[in-house]
Amino acid sequence: MLQHLAYNWFLVFYSVLALLLIIQGLIWLIRPAPFYYSLRDAAGYERRPAALLKSARYLFLFSTVSLIFAFIMRSVIDIVFTLGLVSLSFTFLTLLGRWPHIRVLIPEHPASMMRILRYLGLFGLSTALVLSLLVYRIVVFA
Repeated sequence: MLQHLAYNWFLVFYSVLALLLIIQGLIWLIRPAPFYYSLRDAAGYERRPAALLKSARYLFLFSTVSLIFAFIMRSVIDIVFTLGLVSLSFTFLTLLGRWPHIRVLIPEHPASMMRILRYLGLFGLSTALVLSLLVYRIVVFA
């Protein structure tokens, strides 16, 4: 019963995350300027950007649930991938915790931020490819 729930969880979670990463990766790769401008505007405030904080929290929550299901399924591939997601979301939350220091750097280095956003777009697309392969593995071998 739990293993069937875990397979369904991974199928839905990986599919939705891959779709989101493809869309966001293409946006950041092709046109990173609108997100940079919103990030620059958010850097003018003392408070952390609420949308980024909520996204990081939900990614951490869902990847932690995925880690539990990966241990239930005893799948080494899923354990490694979800450990990577947990560490990535934890790193992102840590960076948002240092917002007072980071927000000063955002308006000072626009070219570097655009380059970083393009690299993050490529990273999102490559992660979406890996997620697509994991969904294929679940569909074919489950």
